[in-house]
Amino acid sequence: MLKKPKKKDKIKNDTTEKDLSSAISKVKITEKPGKVVSDSSHQISADPSKRLRNLKKKLKDIEALKEKIDSGELGTPLPEQLDKIARANEVIKEIESLEKLVGI
Repeated sequence: MLKKPKKKDKIKNDTTEKDLSSAISKVKITEKPGKVVSDSSHQISADPSKRLRNLKKKLKDIEALKEKIDSGELGTPLPEQLDKIARANEVIKEIESLEKLVGI
C-alpha cells in the first residue's frame, strides 16, 4: 500500500520547484562553448590515436556485417545497416588520413 504524500511535503516540493525554475531563468551564459567533438567522420577529436582506434573498430564491424549479408546469415539488412556499409569508404579514407597524421 502506497502512502499519500503529506500536504506539508507537497507544499515544500512546489516551493522548491518554483525556486529552481526562477533561478534557472536568471542564469546567463557568457562564455562561448568550446569545440564539440561528435562521431562525425569530418571532425578530428583531440586525440587522433583514439579516433583512429575507434574508426578501425567501426571498419571491422562493417566488414563483419558485409560477411553476414554475403553468407546469407542476415536475410534482409535494415536500412541503417546498408547505410553503415555505404559509409565504409569514408571510414577508410579517414583512417588513412589519421594514420598519416599519427605517423603509422
